[in-house]
Amino acid sequence: MPRRIGEIAVGLLLVFLASCCQAGIPPEIVQKAKQATALVQVDDGDGIAEGSAFCIDGIGLFLTNTHVVEPLEVGGKLTLILRSGEKDQKIITAHVVSLDKDADLAILKADVPLKLTPLTLSVTRDLIETTPVVAFGYPFGSDLALKPGDYPSITVSTGHITALHKIKGDLRSIQIDASLNHGNSGSPLLNDNSEVIAVVQEGFPGSAISSAILVKDLKTLLTQAQILFTPPSQPLEHLRDPQEFHIQLLTPPTDASAVTVDLLLSADANDHRTFRATSKDGRIFTVNTLLLPVRTLLAPLQLTIRARQLEIVGKVVDRTILVAGEEVPLSKVRRITNGPRTTVLLSDARVLTGVIKGLRSVSVDLNGEQTNLNLSQVDSIDVTPPPLPASIDFHIAAKQGGKLLGDLQGKIDLQNHKGALVRNSPPRGAGNFSPPVEYKGPVVSNPQNGHGYAIISMAAAPSWTEANDAAQALRYLGRRGHLVTITSAAENDFIVGNFGKLLGGRFWLGGYKDTRDPNYNDPASGWRWVTGEPWRYTNWQPNEPNGSRGGAPHSDFLHMVANGQWNDEQNAAQGDSAKGFLVEFDP
Repeated sequence: MPRRIGEIAVGLLLVFLASCCQAGIPPEIVQKAKQATALVQVDDGDGIAEGSAFCIDGIGLFLTNTHVVEPLEVGGKLTLILRSGEKDQKIITAHVVSLDKDADLAILKADVPLKLTPLTLSVTRDLIETTPVVAFGYPFGSDLALKPGDYPSITVSTGHITALHKIKGDLRSIQIDASLNHGNSGSPLLNDNSEVIAVVQEGFPGSAISSAILVKDLKTLLTQAQILFTPPSQPLEHLRDPQEFHIQLLTPPTDASAVTVDLLLSADANDHRTFRATSKDGRIFTVNTLLLPVRTLLAPLQLTIRARQLEIVGKVVDRTILVAGEEVPLSKVRRITNGPRTTVLLSDARVLTGVIKGLRSVSVDLNGEQTNLNLSQVDSIDVTPPPLPASIDFHIAAKQGGKLLGDLQGKIDLQNHKGALVRNSPPRGAGNFSPPVEYKGPVVSNPQNGHGYAIISMAAAPSWTEANDAAQALRYLGRRGHLVTITSAAENDFIVGNFGKLLGGRFWLGGYKDTRDPNYNDPASGWRWVTGEPWRYTNWQPNEPNGSRGGAPHSDFLHMVANGQWNDEQNAAQGDSAKGFLVEFDP
């Protein structure tokens, strides 16, 4: 038989034999560990690498091996599958928060809130050969799934400690006789008290010998990852609204009441804002403030006014107008088109139609001179918001009694600050959109995955980021929307079968290129889905994607044409760009 199949067969046989020889493990231990263990998937550039990880903190921290998440560094994105193969299976994105390459250990942080019971870590030194142990994980990764494209159920492997590996009397690792294979790396190894005593490092296919790293080696890693911080994810049109910053202390001191955490924000050399964070538990600290300084937010908007053959460019202070009874800040408007059917295109890609009030007398700065203009009768108005700084510097300092406990500095990229799933870099997870919009149009349910799909057609072409922001703002029966992600030929065929007749133009999908991918210059490399799902399937048009080779630099975004094939496109609202987008509502 082929070598690969042989390895799997031998591995499964050894798992079966070891399980038969092992005394029964208490059911409560099995259930707790199964709930806390996740399948890890990492796009390493050559495909999807897989391993295991387990929850060590209810806020969403997971432990695994460094070699499982290679070649990622701190901040790198990956996918976790919880309750793999079960009805309540959940696919989430996570990122690396700390690495200890010498110890071969890594800490991951889920990008969405979780309610998991973490496994208890034990640093006991009372280990002897023959101690019974049990490992939970995913040997051979997705190869054990019943159907291609599905995820496997967790495997429980039992065995004993067979050797204590020491250097000059110092216990460094343990050897076990449980049959473990690649994919088990990062699995928790539990004793009969349901405590994690070690982390599986590697197994040797075809043998009953595996090695595991002691939990005591985790102490240094926890100290290194003291502050966790993910900048708030808001669409650009909401940067004028206060945002909530969450700062987490991974290893809070015993006396948490004496801890202070300050957040410093700086948009330029003249901006130095410091905010004291508050906390109820001494672990999670919050600050509610504006991301940008007020003077930046009050900068005037640029209006390009077209009336007959004339075009006038002026500046105006932000104001509120009334569109079909809805109050709308002018800063959230991108285009007003007057006529028999007056329309207003908003920055979140929504289109409002109806009578506009508040434009009859507007004070416009024309080359330094204030002039009142009646803008209700012009042909069209384009609204351009003031330019934003490229990034905001942040500095977080945690102190206790004046002594620095932790320090974290970095930048918040405003040019890509489009929301949690809208970045030309790895997505961050769930964001905050205000207000959510309940979708009342037709939704088609896909019996293969239980997801709902809808098509949004627009008179004016939106950019990809505008479409993505709009898709994430939509809700349907409590489900949150996102641009469609296609992970199989069956799903692509379903979309074409249901929407093909409506796809008269090009429609945006939820695919984008990661500019940080080492092979970014290759048009076919670095593609990601906004949900963090693995990029397993493509349906490119002939000679696509061609990126800048086709004369369109930065063609980093994905759209579908009428026949269901894909093409890469620039992130721009152009006449030949997508005329709408496809939305997917997950269960």
